[in-house]
Amino acid sequence: METMAAILGLDDDLVVSACARVDGDVWVANYNAPGQIVIAGSPTAVGDASDKAKELGAKKSYGTARGRGVSYTIYGTSKRSLT
Repeated sequence: METMAAILGLDDDLVVSACARVDGDVWVANYNAPGQIVIAGSPTAVGDASDKAKELGAKKSYGTARGRGVSYTIYGTSKRSLT
């Protein structure tokens, strides 16, 4: 199962560094805009990298809940918007 998080307000290189500093599978998945980068990987590694990014100065980290995969989160969001 994989998950993702958007890291806001941190330079690209520091997000890459945050991913490299944790154990587990986590990587940069998309460069959305300057200061907004999406990371993806195992729930634990994404959570740890998000925490590390905050330590490095990220303003926010938005992502799927630990232990919930991307497909579950997208399904839940889609279901709410349709009802």
